[in-house]
Amino acid sequence: MSPDSNGPDWHPPLGQTQPTVPLPAEPGPPPPLPAAPPPAMPPAAPAPYGYGPGQTQVPGGPPMPPQPPAPPIPPYAQVPFPGPPPRKPMSRGAKRGLIGGLVGAGVLVLLIVGGAIALSLMNQARDPARLVEQYLALIADGRAEAANEMVDPGLSRQESALLTDEVLAAAEERIEVIAVETVGRSGRGAEVSAVLRLDGVRFEQTFSVEPGPKEWLLLDTWVLEDSLAAPVTIESYDSQLRSAFVGEQEVELEGVDGFAERTVYLYPGVYRISAPESRYLDASTEAVTVPVPGGRDDPIEIWAEPNRAFEDEIMRQAEEAAQHCITVPNNMAPECPFWLRRTDLTQMTVAEKPMSFDSLSLDYFDTARWYFGRTIDGDSLLAEDWYWLQGSIEWDEQGEPHIADWDFYDGYND
Repeated sequence: MSPDSNGPDWHPPLGQTQPTVPLPAEPGPPPPLPAAPPPAMPPAAPAPYGYGPGQTQVPGGPPMPPQPPAPPIPPYAQVPFPGPPPRKPMSRGAKRGLIGGLVGAGVLVLLIVGGAIALSLMNQARDPARLVEQYLALIADGRAEAANEMVDPGLSRQESALLTDEVLAAAEERIEVIAVETVGRSGRGAEVSAVLRLDGVRFEQTFSVEPGPKEWLLLDTWVLEDSLAAPVTIESYDSQLRSAFVGEQEVELEGVDGFAERTVYLYPGVYRISAPESRYLDASTEAVTVPVPGGRDDPIEIWAEPNRAFEDEIMRQAEEAAQHCITVPNNMAPECPFWLRRTDLTQMTVAEKPMSFDSLSLDYFDTARWYFGRTIDGDSLLAEDWYWLQGSIEWDEQGEPHIADWDFYDGYND
């Protein structure tokens, strides 16, 4: 009887192996990735103390202490990652709200962009050249007072006395505006160039325009400060001419010792400047161009010349003086001829009167020779002596001349 194949004493037949029973797998780490083969190592040296590979004891040597087994390596912990929570479907009202919000935001963006573009266009449309053009148009139309309000000339009341509508409108010619354009513009200001014509001459004038306060906090405004009012000096070297006329406007001159002057301000144009008119005088009159810029450097001199009516009037008054001196007792006056100042004369007469003046001006006269006849008491012979008559001329408020401080002189006795 064969031994029990399941008994403890059973062995497999010769040439067969006992079937192996697989051991239960122990949990461990995941298999590692294949590694590169290690580099070749030199032969191992003999182990110390007589121990060799695979040996636990060297014959005749001390026993090798037992080595504790390596602890098992636990597997990597697998932690599940939490996913997003499930979405809830959006309600119809929420959808409408979202769409409305997006549309509103888009409209707001469009409004902001459109407003910025519109504001830029509006500010560009506020061209400073229009301000200059408006100012020049007022002067060209003869509206001096409106031009004064638009751009302050910065003058005293006396200096600006002729910056009126009456004077500018009476100008024989005013500026003609040909073109106005902005040639430079920045946040600090602008430059505007104007092409003008006056008295047949074409010229260019540049204006500086400053930025003004914002209108409605956004819109640009501009301020013009360059006034075109220009100085003109009027002068007289005749003591009797103490006023002048610019058009129909009288201007008082100031001065002493025969000289008088006055500086006035006028807008560009051609003006008639003249001395006061009188039936006794031929007064100067001149068409004066007040240019741009700077006005006139040379003064305007006014003058007046005695006319024929003035000569006749002074000669008439000189004849009255001669008649005065041949009348008793006036002949004894110191201004009368020397040889007529006697008490024994029986006859005095003007034998010959002059027909002209040796010198005549608005304030002085000197006639040609006078001949006086005289007869001494008891003598029938008429003796004649010649004299000149000289004196000053004064003018009253009505513009009438009068001789004064006159006297007859012969050059010998007086």
